[in-house]
Amino acid sequence: EYLRHLRDQMRALPDLDERVQWVQKAVTAYPGESQLAELLRHAKESRDLVNTLIAQAHAAEDCQEFSEALDRWRTVEGFPPAQPGLALESARVERRLKEQVRAARKSAYTEEVWRLLRAGDYEQASGLCAPALEAFPGDSELLSLQFEARERMTRGVEVKSLISQGREFLHARNVEAALEILRRAYDLDRNDPQARQFLGAAL
Repeated sequence: EYLRHLRDQMRALPDLDERVQWVQKAVTAYPGESQLAELLRHAKESRDLVNTLIAQAHAAEDCQEFSEALDRWRTVEGFPPAQPGLALESARVERRLKEQVRAARKSAYTEEVWRLLRAGDYEQASGLCAPALEAFPGDSELLSLQFEARERMTRGVEVKSLISQGREFLHARNVEAALEILRRAYDLDRNDPQARQFLGAAL
């Protein structure tokens, strides 16, 4: 009867250190009771395990490993009764995880747009900005990239015209005129592969 009453009292204590202290007092009062000693051992193991999980959760969060941190907090949630402030910790880490995933998604968009711009594929870069801005409406960085892609597309028309003129001069063996025209094309867009190719041929 006493053990059942003690277990009921323990379950009502959310603080695991208090649980250990509570059982320790009982063991001190009844030193020969083996079931109390077992209860104390179990209380200490539970406390130590939860403390280890909490420490791991904090360490993972410090390393920006929010998914792992959240897993640790959710494991702690499996130990009844609920620890004080546990729901707030889990919710906070979950928010940070969502922010991290969102930032990674945006970074993937910006990196791919920049890759396309460097490759001279301005139409594709501009096209990719549309779904990116749907996912991140009003984002200043993506709006800037979209503007850059459209500007380069506009310049691309002039670059292609200059390259065409430069090629004609090359065919006519007018190297000096070809160089002048192709240098203008290259200066307008140094990422254009044809501008680099024909300027190199003229040189």
